Amino acid sequence: TAHLTRYQVRQPLGIDKRELPAHIYMMRLLGYPPGWLEEACISHSGITMFDGQGNQVAQPGGETGQVHEQGSLDKYDVRKIHQYPGFNVPPPPDTYDDSNHYQVPPLSRQQSVEVMLERLTGRMVGGYKRRKLSLEATGAVDDTSQSTDMEYEETPEAAELPEDNCKFVPPLPQDETFPPPPPTELPPPLSESDDSQSLS
Repeated sequence: TAHLTRYQVRQPLGIDKRELPAHIYMMRLLGYPPGWLEEACISHSGITMFDGQGNQVAQPGGETGQVHEQGSLDKYDVRKIHQYPGFNVPPPPDTYDDSNHYQVPPLSRQQSVEVMLERLTGRMVGGYKRRKLSLEATGAVDDTSQSTDMEYEETPEAAELPEDNCKFVPPLPQDETFPPPPPTELPPPLSESDDSQSLS
């Protein structure tokens, strides 16, 4: 989708270019959107990796065998931390702050992007980068360039799938079933007078 200018978004909402949208004031009460913070979070998989000798590979900044609490190894992609003018960054200078009308606190440094990034110091990354696992060559590893003999069994043509691709055929019933017997007493036959009354 094309990027919309602020004016194109504000015009349908009836917001003047010098006003802050109502959701900015609500964010001052509720804080940074947790969904966007989760989007910026790069969670640690919790998988422990081992090298060729069976030794645990230490995580960057960690020690081998160290136990970590869930979420303690999570990092945050700073490129996904959003700036909201009027909430975590100052709005343009000619913007009117109507925090009294919405009964919310004014713009606070505690909610600024700078303070948020200070709290995330040591847990920030510029984006996800794949690491290559360094494997040390050992004498136990065979040369993979040699061809390997494999045993295989030829499948007879009779064992191949039939033309209907094994269409499901329900099993026949175990016991032979018959339709129920007719009633022993038949109803009396209808007379012509009964027949004419039923038609009218």
